[in-house]
Amino acid sequence: MLQPIKKIILLFLSLLVFAGISAVYFFQETPLEAEDQEDSSEPTAIVYPEIDISMQGLLDNNRWSELEAVRRQLTQGKLDAKVRKRIESLMGQPIPQSKRNDPDALMAWLIQMPADKDILYDYLKFQIPYQVDQAIDSTNDPGRRNLRFAWMWHELAIAAMNGYEATGETRFLNLVAESFDVILQYRDDRLGIVDGFLGKPVTSWGHQRPEDTLWWNEVTIPGRIAQPAAMFCHAVYQNDTLSMAYRIKADYFKKELRDVILGCAEMYEVDAGKGYYVNHQLKRPDAINHINAFAAFLSIYQTLGRDADMSCRLEELEQGFRQHFCELDNGSLTWPYFYQSTTDESCELKPEYSWKAQVSMYFPVFAHKYGTGFSQEEVKQCAQTFKENIYRGDRFNSIIGSNYVDYADAYDPQPYSITGFAILSEFDPEVFSIIEHTVAHRQDLIEYGWFSNRMTAMAYSYKLLIGQ
Repeated sequence: MLQPIKKIILLFLSLLVFAGISAVYFFQETPLEAEDQEDSSEPTAIVYPEIDISMQGLLDNNRWSELEAVRRQLTQGKLDAKVRKRIESLMGQPIPQSKRNDPDALMAWLIQMPADKDILYDYLKFQIPYQVDQAIDSTNDPGRRNLRFAWMWHELAIAAMNGYEATGETRFLNLVAESFDVILQYRDDRLGIVDGFLGKPVTSWGHQRPEDTLWWNEVTIPGRIAQPAAMFCHAVYQNDTLSMAYRIKADYFKKELRDVILGCAEMYEVDAGKGYYVNHQLKRPDAINHINAFAAFLSIYQTLGRDADMSCRLEELEQGFRQHFCELDNGSLTWPYFYQSTTDESCELKPEYSWKAQVSMYFPVFAHKYGTGFSQEEVKQCAQTFKENIYRGDRFNSIIGSNYVDYADAYDPQPYSITGFAILSEFDPEVFSIIEHTVAHRQDLIEYGWFSNRMTAMAYSYKLLIGQ
């Protein structure tokens, strides 16, 4: 009599264990059941989540750290038999005879070698959690935390998505999923942070004004944070062979991204069919690169489920950007920094700074790549802007116009940002050739090769993506 009861109990326990295992994802999880819960309480103070990201073991057997060690030795002029053997082991081939005794030539050779997916992954698996950890470190300024997500994590996450697109290996997807899960916990509405202009928490990521610590939102930060997350969702929805855990994660991210769009809706305005986002601090349309950062996100999000209202908004934003185009005789495009209700000659008289234009170009590049706007011709004109107006042979223009302003004479110069134009490489490989030559031979601009910073690493991911 007891035997059937024992069997029933064992079967019941087995079902419980199976259910528990099925509920666990292989990457860090934000509880999905929390989506539909509403918290009516109003916190009296901001309480930041305690999230620990361990760095331990990330540099063990790491091909990027091995490459970095070699780079340091070559930079110091150390080139002996031991270093050569280390390089040949890393690259899997002998060093050309003409490079064996010249540290600079050998370093340039290493930079121009075909992209290595393992080196890229090993760099990202350390840098992505490190940058997120630095952003949420309680000893750092919380008012700038989201700026770090947007400007340090963004390019690294784009690089990871390029790594996945180039290889199909889910380890790259996991880097984005794990880190974006953490970033979601720091959204303003999750922390109860009130926007000083709107008088309520926004489902977005804001920041503080340094002069008076007022917390406010604009669209640059959420646009840049959301781009890689939308790319993750798109990649998952395009691949039916991925496990269900990825689909569940993508569905969750899609909902959270939709909330970001709704949270920023109060900043959106249309004038005569031309759309833009408002900067509440300036009380006027925001800068073009700020608007385009969010528009680039929307152009990817639209692929997750076609929406008529979203199509209309993207068309309005596209027309809003396009109205500022000045076509030059060399086939390039220029535009000004700030959005203007009426167009005039100012787009050529005072064109946008190059490092800001690199952010602006994400919109036409992603919209064309994902089939939601802009023509191939317009993207090629953007590439022409880089090749003709910015690149000047042995130097780079700090503005996107035909006039030349040296980086040394520009406001807030960021010469390494020229590698960010690698986003154009899929449509014009010559752009990448210029960037690679610069990384290999201009240590005065790009001091530490492909892994000088997060933007150069993103450029390396395009090297992998286009097969160079």
